[in-house]
Amino acid sequence: MIDSVNALGTFGSSDHNMLQWDIKVGTTQLYTSRSVLDYTKGNFTAMRSELSRISWIEVLQGNTEQKWAVFKGILDDQISRHIPRKIIAEGQKRKPQWLSYKAVKLVKRKHQLYAKYKNCKHPAYMRAARDANIKAF
Repeated sequence: MIDSVNALGTFGSSDHNMLQWDIKVGTTQLYTSRSVLDYTKGNFTAMRSELSRISWIEVLQGNTEQKWAVFKGILDDQISRHIPRKIIAEGQKRKPQWLSYKAVKLVKRKHQLYAKYKNCKHPAYMRAARDANIKAF
């Protein structure tokens, strides 16, 4: 686990020593995939025309549970014929599904601006620090 340890010398004028070590850590990531319906590539016009040809009064007979089972069977059949499936590899996602790419860009920009804000060598920071020192006196 620990590969090497180096003593770097004393820490300032203290009697403490600085240590540097290398740690080797191995991880395994399990990537699973699942099949989901890709509604963006579905053929809804064909599905709509097939559903319009069905005589719903004749098909939906019986009690509510029987009607629901028949309707769900017809709908599942139409979905399986007209909506393609796609494979999604889970564990490899870079962003949550609900987060848009525009929001990802904005978050990335926020992180960049914060990093610039933390950089004390940046001209804007140096100017603000100089102004603050002048106003303090």
